[in-house]
Amino acid sequence: MIYEDALERCLQAARDGDRLDATLRRFPEHEARLRQDLALAGKIAAFSRALPPVEPGRAAAALTAVRAEVETQRRARSAPAKRGGFFSGFNAGMRGLVMAAAAVVLAIIAFTALGGSFDRNEALAATIEGIVVEKADGTLVVQTPDALESVQVDSKAEISDETGGVVPLSGIEVGQLVQIRGQRIAENRVLARLIARRAPDAIAGWCGGQLARCEQIERHQRRVVEQCAADAPLCERLRTHLQELSTQLRLLARIDGLLARCRDGQQPACRELRQLCSEHAPLCRRMQRTTPRD
Repeated sequence: MIYEDALERCLQAARDGDRLDATLRRFPEHEARLRQDLALAGKIAAFSRALPPVEPGRAAAALTAVRAEVETQRRARSAPAKRGGFFSGFNAGMRGLVMAAAAVVLAIIAFTALGGSFDRNEALAATIEGIVVEKADGTLVVQTPDALESVQVDSKAEISDETGGVVPLSGIEVGQLVQIRGQRIAENRVLARLIARRAPDAIAGWCGGQLARCEQIERHQRRVVEQCAADAPLCERLRTHLQELSTQLRLLARIDGLLARCRDGQQPACRELRQLCSEHAPLCRRMQRTTPRD
């Protein structure tokens, strides 16, 4: 894949709030250059926020220029090479570098002018979902499927419970499943703008594809409960969260065991699995998708 296409994929991932590291690793031949250009884009975006708004007509023109430039580069890259000696090749290479750099700058201008990702910090937007494993001084540590994320809660963050009702930060506790939207400020660090607490039974769905990780979270949470003594009501709530997690993990382990025995041809296990899955259909579908077959 040529560099311009890889850059376009990364910009789209940024707009969608995906993890850029995962997207960048898909383009190892361009990864170093993409990191440099995206870092430059972030710095220019920070500067652009201090500038006055751009007129919509100019914004549209800038975006049109970006698209035209990228298309020109694609045609240039796909056209047969012409013979012309060393300096001809050197000039073509330099022209490609200049055009690629121009595309990055134009993209920044266009997105900023349109009130888009860079101007709104969406270039660094992050959406994560995971279980809270630590909480202290307005900061959460959340275990996601990929990593431990340190989450700094913005003073104006909107926090809601599983019904959508507004709750204070004190309503978010260790052991709860949360979805967080905000801005990625560093590797494994997020500034939260929105925090949505998920229902306790949603933990089973989240753990369905990562049973071992959730068992690790359970062990950590058990240690937290054992060491809890300063705040009796809080300790009781933490025990409740641990019980909820343990209950969901027992259900997952039961489904996992039945799946394995059913695949081995044990019909009683298949019948029990069908009965259980009639009560927990979405969870069973997830387990079947994520459980490796022999």
